[in-house]
Amino acid sequence: MGKILLVDDEERFRDSLQKRLALRGYTVVALGDGGEAVKQVKADTDIDSVVLDRRMPGLSGEDALKEMRQFRPEIQVCFLTGHGSIDSAMEVGKLDACAYLEKPCDLEKLIQVIEQAREDKARVFERHEIPAVEKGSLRNWLLGVHNSRPGLIILGFLLFAAVVLMPTPSSLVNILSLPKTGAPSDPHYGYAYYGKMKFGQNVTDYYAKTYKVGEKKLNSETGKEEWTMTPGQAEFRAKVMLATLLVAALFWATGAIPVGITALLVGVFLYLAGILQPDDIASSYAKDAVIFVFGVLAMATVISKTGLDRRIGLLLLGPVKSLPLLLFLFLPLVSICCSFLSEHALVAFIMPMFMLVYIKSIQAAGVKKDHALAVIFVLALCFAANCGGPGSPAVGGRNAIMVGLLADYGKTISFGSWVKYGLPFVPVMALVIGAYFYFALGGSLKVKRLNASAIIHQAVEKIGPMDKKEYITAAVLVLLVTMWVTMSGTLGMGGPVILALWCC
Repeated sequence: MGKILLVDDEERFRDSLQKRLALRGYTVVALGDGGEAVKQVKADTDIDSVVLDRRMPGLSGEDALKEMRQFRPEIQVCFLTGHGSIDSAMEVGKLDACAYLEKPCDLEKLIQVIEQAREDKARVFERHEIPAVEKGSLRNWLLGVHNSRPGLIILGFLLFAAVVLMPTPSSLVNILSLPKTGAPSDPHYGYAYYGKMKFGQNVTDYYAKTYKVGEKKLNSETGKEEWTMTPGQAEFRAKVMLATLLVAALFWATGAIPVGITALLVGVFLYLAGILQPDDIASSYAKDAVIFVFGVLAMATVISKTGLDRRIGLLLLGPVKSLPLLLFLFLPLVSICCSFLSEHALVAFIMPMFMLVYIKSIQAAGVKKDHALAVIFVLALCFAANCGGPGSPAVGGRNAIMVGLLADYGKTISFGSWVKYGLPFVPVMALVIGAYFYFALGGSLKVKRLNASAIIHQAVEKIGPMDKKEYITAAVLVLLVTMWVTMSGTLGMGGPVILALWCC
């Protein structure tokens, strides 16, 4: 059985409940102070769940939960209080407590809540991207879990070493060392910066001078210091980049470590191998698209913390009372929205609501998981968002590039003309996507009744009417979307997000 932390300042009640839970097989740590409870949660990672009183001397239950989440964001907390109120229940709902019970509470009801919290623990770990590694054999340790797979990490670094230490292929030597002649037969004709190279210059020389890597030496002809590099030094760097690409692809595909950590690992390899100067490495992470993605995820967190995500979910998922409505009404609407707004942002905002609907749906159906439903939620949303891109020139760099190319050939296309031809494709393709998932996975569903509207309604009622923070966040979100639509050409996509986060 699990290990429970029981926190209540009423000593007799605390001792009695501790004994009753212990008789059911639980290991119970009982404390009478919120501050001590925070320290216990920080020190004891074996605690599965917390039964927490709300009104206590010193640190209140709400404040104790906030402090616990600083160290253990995945911790499952059930409030058990004799001072319940609608306002306190709403506040607790925004803190993502797993349950809110009032004294006196039936023991069977409390145990049911505790067991449900333990079953949800794996999903909570995944939501916070925390690897839940189980103790066991060496094989289990090597296989690990998502975001923590030691065996694949070891394999990745062995692969890296093998590529770096292998003999350099003659084709790579030719690409790096042969001079530019301008003939299509040049082995480096497809080099991205081939057009910028001088005649007679090779890739190694261009790379060293452009990115200021290698060694600084005095040019006897010009009397100036220049960056130089031998082809052998360039060969080593090229193999490091090839090895880095292979390792990153392995880690991204298998979930050996978190995606973001893999992205940072690429920068570490670039730095340690001296492939780029530190400033150039940093600038590659500071592009508008990168800032935009970081900002959208941070904004999604703000929306979730204030409870606004559930209200947006009610607006978007309100009509969705069955799987066909989800696939054949909701998906086309999402696709059309993604023709004018960033699909990255919409997916980041909608996916947490899908997760809420998924968890509540499998609980109502009495099953532990529904693989088919999870696949539908994740991939159908992703596919529908992607197919919105052709709808207008407002989203996607590929569209802007095509507009520019058409203009170069004297075939300028207006925004309205693009929408005239592109937008009708979007809902049709979204319906095709919906049909694909309906017929491919609909028959495999364990959850037979999917009422997203009711689940979102309950979640909204749980947190009560909108407060000041939600109104501010909603206003900022509307301003952010407006700036993306009207000013992304001048401010980019990342700039408005930074401004929105500052306002929040």
